[in-house]
Amino acid sequence: MTNLVLLAGGVIPTNTVAFKAYALTALLSQANYLATEWQLSTGRPITEEQIAKVVANPMTNGLSGGIFFGQNYGLSVCDGSFSLFRDYGHYSHSFVGRDDKMEALAGQTNLLTADGTLALAREKLHRIGIDELKLGLANPATLDQWKYDSNGVVYPLPLYVVRWQTTTGGYFVVDMEISGITSNVAELHHTIPLDLLPPALRVPMPTNYLQMLGLPTNVNFLPHDHERRERLLRELQTNPPAVK
Repeated sequence: MTNLVLLAGGVIPTNTVAFKAYALTALLSQANYLATEWQLSTGRPITEEQIAKVVANPMTNGLSGGIFFGQNYGLSVCDGSFSLFRDYGHYSHSFVGRDDKMEALAGQTNLLTADGTLALAREKLHRIGIDELKLGLANPATLDQWKYDSNGVVYPLPLYVVRWQTTTGGYFVVDMEISGITSNVAELHHTIPLDLLPPALRVPMPTNYLQMLGLPTNVNFLPHDHERRERLLRELQTNPPAVK
């Protein structure tokens, strides 16, 4: 395997017991961090016995996968960083397209107001080290509330959507759903670049990552097609062809 060539950002076509153990430890660490900082309704520390499912894939950019824990919670990491959290019992896809679910939800007590939701969303972001102002994200954030239209009668639902996005420079966003039932995060997804994430949300590759996967250390990494295209475009912009 000394001439192995892999795509940068691609799947590594191998797996080992050592990698699975590393992935489980890394995912449990992320789950315990979020559970502690957000005071999730699950026993802490979260142990292997509380895990419903683990998905772990070795990628050339690091671990990608997810963990499902507690009653309803799940989180994902992608390319070596935290990328997604969901409370499967309270996020929007638990009721979208289900009139019975939305009707029941409309009758539940909403513990939050719009202003309270924005303040809570900021607090939850800050608890995990994300500062929207330092990242240049728009302030104030946009805020929407889910609604249910029942034969022309519109009922507000106890679920809010909060979004921050950049207004200049590189484009990235933070999307959150905040539940008025739990007064907590129902979903968080972001596209913040790895180098701008706080250390606690990064999942660094071990120094022996390739050896852990049974690979040689002199693997050649080829860029993705889109990376090659971007590089070619930059070269064309820097050195435009001569016009005859």
